[in-house]
Amino acid sequence: MLGMVKRFKFYQHGDEMINSSLHYLRARTIREGLDGLEHIEAIMRMRGLDLEAMHVPRKNKRRFRNGESRAAVMGVMREGPHTTREIADRLECQRRSVYGLI
Repeated sequence: MLGMVKRFKFYQHGDEMINSSLHYLRARTIREGLDGLEHIEAIMRMRGLDLEAMHVPRKNKRRFRNGESRAAVMGVMREGPHTTREIADRLECQRRSVYGLI
């Protein structure tokens, strides 16, 4: 009896896991420009999923590795006083990423 309960719970959560995996796979395929998007979307339509239900965020470029961004900001600040916007423009990054380093 206990095995049946565990199996039932697995199938109950299995659909949710499959659906979220399909949404993730679709987003990754769109962001990275991979082949097979039409197949993923066909499977999602067969399962009755809304293709536009989840927003596909654009992929962020990581210009710096851990610790390198702080060193780059400090390098710009050594040249003289700069606003956050000037530092962000100079390093080609977002201002909010500079705020956390100062």
